[in-house]
Amino acid sequence: MEIRLEDNSDEVNKALEQAVEKSLEECDLLAEGYAKTLCQVDTGLLRNSVTHARSGASFQHDYKADRGDAQGSVGGTIGSEDEKAMYIGTNVEYAPYVEMGTIKTAKHPFLQPAVEDHADTYQAVFEKNLKEFLG
Repeated sequence: MEIRLEDNSDEVNKALEQAVEKSLEECDLLAEGYAKTLCQVDTGLLRNSVTHARSGASFQHDYKADRGDAQGSVGGTIGSEDEKAMYIGTNVEYAPYVEMGTIKTAKHPFLQPAVEDHADTYQAVFEKNLKEFLG
């Protein structure tokens, strides 16, 4: 009788990494959609500027107002490649005032609830993709 052992750990690790990456991308897109749905709209500039990025990944996002000529661009690299994180946000200068309010205006959060209010959904995405990985 002959017993042969084979090391498939590299393939398993690669497949697991792909399942995690797929889950993060799905969650990124969901969170961005939730934030855009919750975002208050006047010209559409703030809503259109909401984007997502992955840690260590380069990204570029151009946006403009639904009416008028306001436009902008956000891009760069966030976090380190070793980190497994997603980021959602905007670079529109008045976004913090909408999200957190001011002395004169009520808050209208759209980023924080997009993440916090859907934790069960994000968990389900990871569970689905990891179950597919486990076969």
